[in-house]
Amino acid sequence: MLLQEFLTRQASDHPIAPAVRMGPEYLEYGELDRVSNRIARLLHHLGAKRHDRVCLFLPKSPLTVAAMLGTLKADCIYVPMDLASPPLRMGKIVAAADPAFAFVKGDMGSKHVEALGDGPLRDVEIISVDDIDLTASDSDPLVYRNSADDPAHILFTSGSTGDPKGVVVTHRNVASFVEWATAYFGIAESDKLSGHPPFHFDLSTFDIYGTFLAGAELHLGVRHRRRLLGQQELLQRSHFRRRRWLPGCRRVQRVQSLDQHVENPKVRCVAEPRQEQLDQHGLLGRRWSQLRDGLREHQCGPRLPCG
Repeated sequence: MLLQEFLTRQASDHPIAPAVRMGPEYLEYGELDRVSNRIARLLHHLGAKRHDRVCLFLPKSPLTVAAMLGTLKADCIYVPMDLASPPLRMGKIVAAADPAFAFVKGDMGSKHVEALGDGPLRDVEIISVDDIDLTASDSDPLVYRNSADDPAHILFTSGSTGDPKGVVVTHRNVASFVEWATAYFGIAESDKLSGHPPFHFDLSTFDIYGTFLAGAELHLGVRHRRRLLGQQELLQRSHFRRRRWLPGCRRVQRVQSLDQHVENPKVRCVAEPRQEQLDQHGLLGRRWSQLRDGLREHQCGPRLPCG
């Protein structure tokens, strides 16, 4: 199964159910399907070919998720960019990915493109998502040529030599992992999941595609200098049923203010650190290593330089 088909199935069965939300901005499953179809058709109209790479110079948002899915629906490969990276590292990633297209949004994306100058983006088609007509009438899906063994996205690591290297991840890699993880943790369509990792980090694939596989609701969070206060606000506002805590995120002496929300029996923490860390860090619940090891077994694609 292709990853975008998780979405199309839910859009057919539950078109008005919320799919992804960030603050007041959200998209229902039917809307997300239509918007991603329009983005796929735009890429197709601009001459996108199968396996073309598409760099995403986009902040975390529901529209960015739509851009990911639209890229997949065009039989292309998306490359999430870390907007906090220095221009030198970003330039190396773009040069390795060798994209045909790049999505940008607002001044932030434009500044990154300008910072890279005429180098690796010289022959890349730059598309501003602010200029896309998201209400265009033609939102029918394209016919996919890709199979489950074709690449879905490329995630860049720091690399053992200090140069970023791309991990080419196929549809089958991600689908196998999220099918295991959603079954293991019992994710259901009534659940609300948090999505706090950045999109260039591999565990974000569980948040996005695990949510869509189950027909649940994804709430995106952002990195914040006052991260604990931001998490408290997100917990209060979103009424989560599923929350994945990373090791060290819940030290008792620092997050006592979260206890009333974390201990709520309606909130289930689906992935956490090893048992021997519990007393040291005051962490609750299942073993983080179970999800980590599942990721290594089910998701990791070949670590190959791209381009």
